Order: sequence, then C-alpha cells, then structure tokens
Amino acid sequence: MFHSPEEALAVAFTMTELPIEPKNATQLIVESLRERYGLEMRRVPTGLTPHDWHAQAVMVLEFTKRTLAGRPDLWRAILAEYSPRVDGAKAIQEVTDSLMTGLNAEERLLADALIMRQFRGKPALEDIAARFRVSRRTVSRRERWWQEQVAPLRRQAMQMLEEPMERVGLIEKRHVETACNVPML
Repeated sequence: MFHSPEEALAVAFTMTELPIEPKNATQLIVESLRERYGLEMRRVPTGLTPHDWHAQAVMVLEFTKRTLAGRPDLWRAILAEYSPRVDGAKAIQEVTDSLMTGLNAEERLLADALIMRQFRGKPALEDIAARFRVSRRTVSRRERWWQEQVAPLRRQAMQMLEEPMERVGLIEKRHVETACNVPML
C-alpha cells in the first residue's frame, strides 16, 4: 500500500489528527501531508472509507510501536519527527536528554529547537539565531553536531521498520534493477 516506512508513518500520524467526517478525507490527508512534509501523493481510488483510513492509521502506529518496543530511543525519534501532539514535543525533549545531559535552560531550549529542526525542518536557522541572540555561524555549527547525533537514530528506525512492514504488506517491495537488467547501448 505504501512505498516506504516514512510514507506510512506520515499518513498514519496525519490521519489520526483528522476528524472522521463524511466529506473527502483523502483530500484532507493529501493537503495536510503537502503542508506538513511537502509530500506528493498518488491519487488512486482506495475504496477505503474515512473509518477505514483511521483504523489503518492506528494499526500502522501500533505495529510500529510493537516493532520498536525493544528500542524506545527509536520510537522517540519517530514521535519527534511525525507526531504533532504533545507526545511529539516530549519526544524531542527526551531525544535531547538522551544525547546530552547537564544543559542549562537556554542551552536546552536551543538544543530542543535544533533537534526539532533535524526531525521536522523547522524553525529556520535565522529564526533560531535571532531568538537566542547567537550568530548564524554558531547555530550552524551546533546544528551540524546535532545532525550527526540525530541522523543515525532516524536511519536506524527506518531500517528496523522496512523489512517488517514489507513482510506484513504495509509497504510494497522495492524493485531494484541490477546492472545485468540495464540494456547496453
């Protein structure tokens, strides 16, 4: 049904935020995904009702939580990236805590803003620099450090989810072309 764990999670978290209404829920999801993640969705009739979409979203989230049960750090990374709720904000703080302890209040807020930027692409570096009255160069240097810390968490979470999601049919298997399948000119 989905092409990647990222797509499945983006749809699931977005769907759980939308009310079940008799109007076109698919269009609401597409608009929300475009706004939130810049995703372009294929428009194909699914045959799913709004209730079916919500049920599927809950199943994707529960499956993800069970799959990552042995790695709470990876589940926090998923929440930090995809959840627009309070649990997403708490996850950002927990990621900061797990990666660096002993920060004073202002350093902590700066670290949380930079980690949120790693997961969600917002806020802009200029806004962070202005808000904390530090140079853009300092913020960029700190962002690079946090990126080195956060990127492996996200990558590991997606790698742990890919095979189980393929196995249960949540994502389609990728068709990788090998060099021998490429026509010679």
